[in-house]
Amino acid sequence: MSKGKMVCSTHNVTEDMLVEIVLNDIRHHASLTKEERTQVAEALLEKRGQEEREASDRVSRKLREVAKRLDSIGTIFKKLYEDRCTSVIEDDMFREMMENYTVEKAELQKRHEEVFIKFERSKETERDITVWLALVAQHVEIWIND
Repeated sequence: MSKGKMVCSTHNVTEDMLVEIVLNDIRHHASLTKEERTQVAEALLEKRGQEEREASDRVSRKLREVAKRLDSIGTIFKKLYEDRCTSVIEDDMFREMMENYTVEKAELQKRHEEVFIKFERSKETERDITVWLALVAQHVEIWIND
């Protein structure tokens, strides 16, 4: 049998209470000294955690892998063309291989672009924190207009 109301009182949070809590937090961060803001920035970056740094490292490695494969496909294209010109391979085989490598190259280029965008976003977090602290510092006194 549930005890419900007998054990737990009703909780009530009004909009005014929430506004006051948020404004107090903004005022607190806005009133920090430059040194304290640096410490807050470092703490926020630390909260970003090892997981995000590892993810950023993985993305960076992936960028290098994709770039390396794109370079090797360029070399393969040249070799295929030379082999075709010297009749080492037949036309049908040449076309099929070129088609396959062309498709792979297009997919890799697309993936390289997507991975690069992720890499850039991960670097934006630091800038976002710095910008946030500067914005908060501009608003030391915030009052609500009723």
